[in-house]
Amino acid sequence: MGIMDELKYVKDYSTFEQEYVELIYALQKKRPVARIKDIARLRDVASPTVTVAVDRLRQSGLVQHEKSGYVTLTEEGMRLAKRLERRHSLLREFFQKILGVEEDIAETDACNIEHILHKNSIDNLERFLEFAKEHEGDNGNWLAEYLNRTK
Repeated sequence: MGIMDELKYVKDYSTFEQEYVELIYALQKKRPVARIKDIARLRDVASPTVTVAVDRLRQSGLVQHEKSGYVTLTEEGMRLAKRLERRHSLLREFFQKILGVEEDIAETDACNIEHILHKNSIDNLERFLEFAKEHEGDNGNWLAEYLNRTK
């Protein structure tokens, strides 16, 4: 089973939902819960705006929101966050290691593209990167071999 085997595809969620889930996930990596005020600060918006957004995420089954202002990802939200994190990582790695893009540009591009690529594109990118890693140092013939395999 590949990383992208899933019931709901990333593209089934809006970019809005994806970005908030990513942010909440990043906050939860630092402490067990995200707080409305922390999300607002990082998004550079007012707390009431975040409260409305979090309510949308709650209705979508992606977060739990306590009256205290604490927000946690549900199991579904956590699955989405981890898929987004993996997509981001694959894209960043491709841009940096294969295309030779500078780290900061690769990071920015990965952030922008991870939300719009189709599942098949991500699956193929993952296979390509795995193949490239297996054939590092093969005098450059690995790319021709890969392209012949995919025809």
